[in-house]
Amino acid sequence: MNLPGNEYEISTSSRYLDEYNISHLIPVNSVIFPKRGGAIATNKKKLVLRDEILIDLNTMAFTPISPVNLMYCYYWFLSIDLGKINSGSSVPQINNKDIEPLLFPVPPTFEQERIVQAIVPLLDAEQKISAAGVEVTQIISRAKARILDLAIRGQIVPQNPDDEPASVLLERIRAEKEELIKQGKIKRDKKESIIFRGDDNSYYRYKGEKEVCIDDDLPYKLPDGWIWAILPEVVLFQEGPGILKKDFRDEGIPLIRISGLQSDKVLLDGCNYLDPVMVENKWKHFKLELGDIILCTSASIGKASIVGPEAVGAIPYTGQIRFKMTQALIREYFLYFANSNTYLNQINRMKTGNCIQHYGPTHLKEVYIPIPPFKEQERIIKQVASLLSSIHEIEESITM
Repeated sequence: MNLPGNEYEISTSSRYLDEYNISHLIPVNSVIFPKRGGAIATNKKKLVLRDEILIDLNTMAFTPISPVNLMYCYYWFLSIDLGKINSGSSVPQINNKDIEPLLFPVPPTFEQERIVQAIVPLLDAEQKISAAGVEVTQIISRAKARILDLAIRGQIVPQNPDDEPASVLLERIRAEKEELIKQGKIKRDKKESIIFRGDDNSYYRYKGEKEVCIDDDLPYKLPDGWIWAILPEVVLFQEGPGILKKDFRDEGIPLIRISGLQSDKVLLDGCNYLDPVMVENKWKHFKLELGDIILCTSASIGKASIVGPEAVGAIPYTGQIRFKMTQALIREYFLYFANSNTYLNQINRMKTGNCIQHYGPTHLKEVYIPIPPFKEQERIIKQVASLLSSIHEIEESITM
């Protein structure tokens, strides 16, 4: 559905089959749309006009019955928000039971044709305006990505040799952690791994009991005073629990869904609810706290949302990972990192899955993060906030 040339109708594919069951063919004069996963939120609906096609299990189709006009039916379906009719527990999905209750207005055949003729020029104009807007939006997106890329490479503010090096801060955190382990307040992770610099100034990491040079694994060279770390050294993270649909309630403790992670703040949009007593007995250690950061591990990869007052005490669902900062990182700097190509490129190399790709805590333990001195983090945050504010003003002026 996403290939170039398929913006309006299906005209090409990356896969072709010589053998198939004829009953699986989608006939000409049909409409296809996503039925599973984060793609539902894109609301994409494509026409099948040229040839019969086959679709995978993540896609659904319908074919109007004569005398219903295909284009009238298509334009009506464009008004349906797929995100509001989806169901499913851990992964959003649309089934026949979600489509069948939809009310479809059926005017006389000649009026269907008049409606289509009236809509076509309006949509043509809207598409031209949208195309121009998309180009500007893409330029703005590239500018934002470039700003974040420069920020976490140490190229957006000058370094100050008087800043305490990040390595000193990291050693202090490690020492404090060792003391907590000795006191029995926390347990040592048996698979814990840290990065350190050898006498040759190269980066090393223990793999088993062997020291391995990882210089070639690191994304790029860092400025003086910065240091590479493994993500678990500087942030605490926890994936939400897998909860069955039978445990959902009409009211109670909110269970955050993907639709609540579409903005900078965690929202309760589309959430389910859990019994408070059950939460206390089974899931209370998953309760969100003010300032936590939530990342989705399947859909909307790279989108980070912050827990505000509305979502405090809610439970993140499976496929969502909650992050808490240690003393080594300022939350805003981590947000810049989580939305940067440095992070996304590492995740994209590791994520798994055929239909819906995802990643989890195991992958995060292998992510490298560049750590600047704490004082430089403060300067980076101030500079990036100023630059992004200027870009936001440009966006606002375009949409006015």
